[in-house]
Amino acid sequence: MKFFLRVIPALVAIVIAGGAFVSPVYSKVVPDAQQLLDSLKKVYAPDARTSIFEIQAITEGNSIVLEGKVDDREKKDAVARTFTDYNIEYSDKIAVLGEQFDKPWALVKLSVASLRTAGKHSAEMATQAIMGTPIKLLDQEGDWFRAQTPDKYIAYIPANSIWQLTLEELDAWKKSKRYIVTAYQSQLTSLLQLLSLNGREPEGIISDLVLGNILEFKGEEDGKIRLATPDGREGYVDANDVQELSKWA
Repeated sequence: MKFFLRVIPALVAIVIAGGAFVSPVYSKVVPDAQQLLDSLKKVYAPDARTSIFEIQAITEGNSIVLEGKVDDREKKDAVARTFTDYNIEYSDKIAVLGEQFDKPWALVKLSVASLRTAGKHSAEMATQAIMGTPIKLLDQEGDWFRAQTPDKYIAYIPANSIWQLTLEELDAWKKSKRYIVTAYQSQLTSLLQLLSLNGREPEGIISDLVLGNILEFKGEEDGKIRLATPDGREGYVDANDVQELSKWA
């Protein structure tokens, strides 16, 4: 019995690494379903900050139900392959996050948006993303989305900080002529921006801008570049504060 217990971890490693090979000598050694899931999680989602593998094996009578969430289809396919290799039958209730949305992508529409460890403003800040950053939407809890940034961090962002897109819309935005803010700070303003005479903020400010923000090009007029935020707000930026993204890159 001790021999078989020592074999199981090695066998799990072989199945995970090889995907389809199970030694005939040990074909009757079937690991516990939850242990198998835990082994897969160590391989496919070792860091919860950058990947999601939240699956539980639930016994219902003589049946096994796999229920939970993963952040991409590769992980779900890995579960299917591994359980098939062990001839373990199960009911599939594993959701691939993001596939429930008609628009599973988004662009950050604020100059700087904060992403937090939970869906509330009092939660610890996990990271930040700037205007024009594409993010993958995974799940929604009220007014918050659980989302993944290009550097793979997963955190929560308010719905009013982003502009949702289909994959086709995101591709069209990527192919459009875009400009990047190269000044540390700037502003997107209406053409008729005027300073008030009583010390208040300048009128006509559409959005503040910071270094790295990306906006779509709409035209040029009187030494200013007309740009649009990801959610379609248009205004003007001083030509010295921006550069065409393709040339800058």
